[in-house]
Amino acid sequence: MEEKVAILGCGWLGFPLARELKDLGYSINGSTTSDHKIKTLKDFGINSFLIKLFEERIKGDMANFLKDVNVLILNFPPNYRENPNQEFIKIINNLSHEIAKQPNIYVVYVSTISVFRKTHPITKYNEEHEPYSEFSKTQQLIEAEKIILRLKNKSSILRLGGLIGEDRHPIKYIAGREKLQNANTPINLIHQNDAIDIIKKLVAQKVRGIFHGVYPKHTSHQEYYSKIAEERGFSIPNYEKDKDKIGKIIESNITQQVLGFDYKYEI
Repeated sequence: MEEKVAILGCGWLGFPLARELKDLGYSINGSTTSDHKIKTLKDFGINSFLIKLFEERIKGDMANFLKDVNVLILNFPPNYRENPNQEFIKIINNLSHEIAKQPNIYVVYVSTISVFRKTHPITKYNEEHEPYSEFSKTQQLIEAEKIILRLKNKSSILRLGGLIGEDRHPIKYIAGREKLQNANTPINLIHQNDAIDIIKKLVAQKVRGIFHGVYPKHTSHQEYYSKIAEERGFSIPNYEKDKDKIGKIIESNITQQVLGFDYKYEI
């Protein structure tokens, strides 16, 4: 009997993930918040659902979205850009009540390395370090992880670094800019394809725990983006000199060992 995977959030990361899991033989339920994307998902053989998450309720057919599902991937960030005062915890709590009705589902929550604060001197964080932040929005992200881990479901947290890909790279937005900050801050990035491969490992192995997805290269912003700009024919961004070296380095050695994973895509 084929396994069924539900992906809540078939966007820039979730959609190619859904297609790859489909190619591996999984049956896929995929959600979107856009009416026009329903057909796109269906065209790739994905069972498509229109689901929108609000603080007060979930709009959409969650019962059928989760029906007979073996693995649920929660792949959506807070929408602070459009709603700066969004109470993300309420959304996660609503979801947790729905997930709790299906205690045999394995849950993968795609989180972010933003749960770790930048420091001076720079701190290295691995999967065993406790996240901390003094900022309320980040505190909500930390609490969201805890809510998922408190479920009776077997669950895992995957904290991803800054996502890049063939059609997505920060250099497009900072090329040629002047007086940029954080010249000496280390980068913590991951290629879209490596992120997908980590999630595929979690789906196959159904391991409980906390995992990190960050390519093990942590050169400074100035060094990295200057090199990328030169390689891709962009104007080199200009950075102000930093008095102090502030930032963080996210390690993923435990993730690589537990999952048997190796990074393949250079950033």
